[in-house]
Amino acid sequence: MSSKKNGKGLSRKDFLKAAATTPVLGAFALSVAQKQKDDKEKRQRVMEEFEKGLAQSTAQNTRKKKPAVTPSRNDTLGIAFIGVGSRGKDHMRALGYVLDKDLEPGATPGEQVRKELNIRCSAVCDLYEPNLEYAKSVTGGEAKTYTDYEELLASPDVDAVVVATTDHWHAPIARAAAEAGKHVYVEKCMTHSVREAYDLREAVRRKGTVLQLGHQNRNSSRYEDAIRVIDSGILGHVTLVQCYTNRNNNNGAWFRNVPAAHGPKSAASGPRNLDWDRYVANTEKLPYDPNRFFNWSCYWDYSTGLSGQLLTHEMDVINMILQLGIPASASASGGIYHFREYQAMQTADGQPLDTNAPLPTGAVPRPDVPRILREVPDVFQVVYEWSDRGLTVVYNATLACGRQRGQIYMGNEATMDLTNGVQVFADPESKKFAQLLKDGEVKPTEPMLSFTGAAGKGLDALTSATSSFYQSLGLLYDFQNGKRVDITYLHHKNWLEHIRANDQDTLCNIEDGFQEAITAHMATLSYRTGSRVRWDSGSESLVCDSNPAAMQSLMA
Repeated sequence: MSSKKNGKGLSRKDFLKAAATTPVLGAFALSVAQKQKDDKEKRQRVMEEFEKGLAQSTAQNTRKKKPAVTPSRNDTLGIAFIGVGSRGKDHMRALGYVLDKDLEPGATPGEQVRKELNIRCSAVCDLYEPNLEYAKSVTGGEAKTYTDYEELLASPDVDAVVVATTDHWHAPIARAAAEAGKHVYVEKCMTHSVREAYDLREAVRRKGTVLQLGHQNRNSSRYEDAIRVIDSGILGHVTLVQCYTNRNNNNGAWFRNVPAAHGPKSAASGPRNLDWDRYVANTEKLPYDPNRFFNWSCYWDYSTGLSGQLLTHEMDVINMILQLGIPASASASGGIYHFREYQAMQTADGQPLDTNAPLPTGAVPRPDVPRILREVPDVFQVVYEWSDRGLTVVYNATLACGRQRGQIYMGNEATMDLTNGVQVFADPESKKFAQLLKDGEVKPTEPMLSFTGAAGKGLDALTSATSSFYQSLGLLYDFQNGKRVDITYLHHKNWLEHIRANDQDTLCNIEDGFQEAITAHMATLSYRTGSRVRWDSGSESLVCDSNPAAMQSLMA
């Protein structure tokens, strides 16, 4: 062993000897204890600034969670599901309509969920017979099945409906339900067109319908934390928010599987299990194309594209946190750059292949499914402006890159990053935190404030990256009281409580839905017209800067 001395004259041998004779609670332990004491004092100083900001805040930015009065649970509510495809099945599962064999480990049994919510499924409606057969199986046959939603709405056994159809049927069904005196849970985007947003809002207001828009991520505890950060004022003037949506596979780009058995009821032979004529009743009457039903998200006739499908998740959260309302203007760009087309494939012996499956030897195109020629963009950027707030929101999306990034709120004093939980970083030029920065107690590269804990609750002021605790990111689950909870269930629970209290102010009500719809449509109109689109709040109307004729045509 070398006894070579270091620059301070202490050899490795000397060091080991010294270490061996140092008591366990000696210099090293004292150093650790002192660091813990210093960290506690630093945390306290940051916490004091946060708490002071909250105490001085005049913001009324609390989330609408509980109804104004205590709801009665004496009466069982009859729920109908309209649209029981992939998302519709999620809703049925969240409300306790799931076979025991399909329950995830640790999940609450369906019967218990239904009993807790005091609901029963009285009816289901879908245009594809296998979806109806699925719904019958998970309801034990108790639900009446329909292919005509208007017949379903006429049933006295239905108190409320869950609408999870393609985008182009959201508003017509939701509006008809309101007119029929039914309460409504409708998936985003709330409407397929601008005109529908006004019409649906008018019907819901007039009839007193309790409407919940399907932005279930409003139930995530991380956003309660983000709201507290905003209300504390520690970010200063927030001038820019960046948000993103990225994916990178065929399914994520809306090239989805077409079932082996499919065909319109009007066909002379074959499965004849899809009511195509009813599906296209409110749009162009095109000949049957399975892609336009099973891969509807790729076509403007049925889809709101990236604006309605993905951007709305981001903008709804930002609106909830910052209370922005409809932007003054929107400018969008993008295109169909990567996922331009897709051909469904099958094995040599005729078995359909999954859209993301590697192609085996001998694979051939499916003769029953034509090639998809995508219409909606797979790369999309939007710049929204709120001139009265001195704020810009920038949205970026690509369906050809899986790198995930969270929302970032940039203030002149600090930045809030929602990528990994809720973390706040002091700006290097901050005046509010200048002394803490100068003293080295806060570092711009490390979070000075973080909401922590697996349950997404609790606050900690941090001075090192190793102290950070992260909460999960996603639209499916939240962790509350140490337990994983389906946030779609929480969103439905909020809706049902408001129905029983006859309170329209749900967690994502018709006013929130109107703002969401107009905001999304502004981006779509800007992209499709190649022009900036502005919102005139006085007249509640949209204005296109350079291509008004094209915009009017698209809004019709």
